[in-house]
Amino acid sequence: MKIPEKFHNSLEEAPFKTCNNCQKELINSNSEYLIEKAYKQFGQFEAEELLFEIAICMDCANTMRGSLSKESKNAVENFFMEKSMARKNQAGIDPMAECLLTGKPLTEMEEYQIYAYCQGDSIAMHGGYYVLSDDIIEAIQSLLSAETKEELQRFTDEHTGMPPELKKLFSQGDLLLI
Repeated sequence: MKIPEKFHNSLEEAPFKTCNNCQKELINSNSEYLIEKAYKQFGQFEAEELLFEIAICMDCANTMRGSLSKESKNAVENFFMEKSMARKNQAGIDPMAECLLTGKPLTEMEEYQIYAYCQGDSIAMHGGYYVLSDDIIEAIQSLLSAETKEELQRFTDEHTGMPPELKKLFSQGDLLLI
């Protein structure tokens, strides 16, 4: 399956071509990589704003994950396992219409993040794509150690290209790379 347009690079209006961290070429090399984007919705106007986007090759994502505290990684893995088990029989649902872990409809979210596991110009066979709601992002943030939050903030500052005024919104490291 080709990468849906919602996961394209917003500046180029095309699939991401390189890793935001190491600049590795992603499409022609058929590399595996992760795309993460965050949005804020303005329901009264039926509009949304892209807060940040990043494409990162799996080598860089794994290196970054390796720098996170063991406690944070275990807490997040257990959280996902618990929430996933509660929703495991929810087949046939549009993964872009509701939160993967709660079922909260996209239309009821003030903020949300989307994730896609890709390979070359397609969604990876073993991966997929999904939405996490503002509630889940907040819950995951509460599980992270101060050390992990600092590392995620450092990475966000270096690689998302956010203007200074938006960086204030992400003072707790909303980038998850999960």
